[in-house]
Amino acid sequence: MDPLDIARQFALPAPPDSVAALEGGLINRSWRVPAVDGSEWLLQRINPDVFPDGANVMENVARLTAHLGRRHARGESSERECLALVRTTDDATAVRADDGAWWRMFRFIGRAHTRHIAQDADDAFRAARAFGEFLAHLADFTEPLHETIAGLHDTARRVKVLEDASAADLEGRVRHAAKELELAHEWRGLAHTVGPLLDAGRLPRRVVHNDAKIANVLFDDATGAALCVIDLDTVMPGTALWDVGDLLRSLSSRAGEESADPDEVEVERERVEAVRDGWLTGAGQVVTGEERALILDAGKVIAYEQGVRFLTDYLLGDRYYPVDDEEHNLRRARTQFRIVAQL
Repeated sequence: MDPLDIARQFALPAPPDSVAALEGGLINRSWRVPAVDGSEWLLQRINPDVFPDGANVMENVARLTAHLGRRHARGESSERECLALVRTTDDATAVRADDGAWWRMFRFIGRAHTRHIAQDADDAFRAARAFGEFLAHLADFTEPLHETIAGLHDTARRVKVLEDASAADLEGRVRHAAKELELAHEWRGLAHTVGPLLDAGRLPRRVVHNDAKIANVLFDDATGAALCVIDLDTVMPGTALWDVGDLLRSLSSRAGEESADPDEVEVERERVEAVRDGWLTGAGQVVTGEERALILDAGKVIAYEQGVRFLTDYLLGDRYYPVDDEEHNLRRARTQFRIVAQL
């Protein structure tokens, strides 16, 4: 459907004037929507292939943004520090198009930007603190949340899927990934490090983002300060260690997961400490002693899990992650396994 036609179905204070596609975002597509009164809005199409139940996604997002919005109403945050969902003209949370995809709209937060790589330890600290604050702000959230991606951080299941893909070898790629498959097998004990503790009740079950990376933090253009965490589609109950682990995985090296040469990826101690300190600063007293003790282990687990996912997609013929060439996912897996080894 035409994005402008979709935009007209939201209850804006003035009619939308046009739409402009925004770059970035591997999953959902986004458009900037200026209205005739000069206000600006953000329109997004939720990818139905990744999130087949858009209704559940939007129920979660509506509950979360309402909760975080109450902080602004109490004067605890500025308008630019929280996402504001716009309801449709018939008071729904989103529009469902003829192809089954769900479309939603937020107030556009201007004079701000996202980043894909942390330039230095200060960047890593600010991003990690934003996710720590996100955890703290949702500590008193008590409404139910849907599981929008089943088994997202079920590392043991991810390993089983890899083993099945290796056994089938549908694309004839196993011979090119022998070293990576050996590492995946050698480190498979990591799959039983965090998840079982959560299942056993030794770790508190919290509301966590589940896609904690610098690209999901909005930064102020003028000051460089982190404004808020964005992309709430994967927010579900889980352990906070999944988020801090993902931050360590993605921020501990300046190369990032898209490095053209995985052998050049180096985990920097200063960045590791910046992530840990930033996250703990943001979260404050919410974090327990056992969670603190497992922060570094969490980084290894999530880097391993992501490496397994990249490697699985490589063996299956690149069905999930967009790639530039047939070895792209294999390079990604090598990068993640190098981070595991160095952490």
